[in-house]
Amino acid sequence: MFKVKYLYLISFLLFLMLLVLPNCNKNKEENQKVLPTEAKKNPSYQKAMIYEFKFGTMDSIGLLSSESKYDSLGNEVESIHYLEDGTIFVKYVSRYDSLNRITEKLEYNKSGNIHEKVNIFYDLNGNLSEEIYKTGEDLDYMDKIGAENKTIKYYYTQVKLFRKVEIKGKRSKIIEEIEYDSLGNKIKDYSEEDGKRRLSSEYVYDKGNKLIESILYLYNGDIGKWIWKYNKNGDEVEMREFKRNNKLNFYKYLIYNEDNLLVEQKAFNSIDEPKFVVKYFYEYH
Repeated sequence: MFKVKYLYLISFLLFLMLLVLPNCNKNKEENQKVLPTEAKKNPSYQKAMIYEFKFGTMDSIGLLSSESKYDSLGNEVESIHYLEDGTIFVKYVSRYDSLNRITEKLEYNKSGNIHEKVNIFYDLNGNLSEEIYKTGEDLDYMDKIGAENKTIKYYYTQVKLFRKVEIKGKRSKIIEEIEYDSLGNKIKDYSEEDGKRRLSSEYVYDKGNKLIESILYLYNGDIGKWIWKYNKNGDEVEMREFKRNNKLNFYKYLIYNEDNLLVEQKAFNSIDEPKFVVKYFYEYH
């Protein structure tokens, strides 16, 4: 139960970080459908630390929940996540090529050993083409014998992307189909379950190509919905989450400093009770 609780917490904080540090851009070339990539902003900071303040206590002492390090191009090169007692829960390391594309991701467990390794490859057009996953306690041996757990391959058409998982000794299958509009915005997700293709998500954008609504269709018939708002700089300032019957479940506000860096998130439940506060601190070059 302890591990499940903190895995949920870390996963949620990673979701928050992906939304805001840094902002995401999509490729807008009409005929080249690529996965969204993080914008490289040449930030003035080289390290970001996230402190979480306990649920329902806005003025409590914050606990360091994660810290991230960035290179001079704004790429996140290391991310460490902590448990409440200050010990490391998991660490991620990312490596990039000369074209500023991520080529390798490493996950270290709390003992400091590599638990998972992902090698990433691109085609001649720069589109993501393949991800090779290796997971286990002895990755050096797996590298030596050329073993791998699974491979995810990406196939593109004019308006669609297909993610196909291949596991040795098992039948390969398409696990996701993504549909784009003429501007390269992802507008629909399809997944395959029990051999059947079904719509799993839809996305709506404003005139500035900012994501303003996302709808998730669960296998059991439930529907989840998220709505975003932005300031004049294009930064996310509010997000609302709705569950079954369009009932508000959760919302949060985001606050920025004079340098347009995110400094605080405040989250509340459906009856306006505080859930948590996350504060961001930066170390500058």
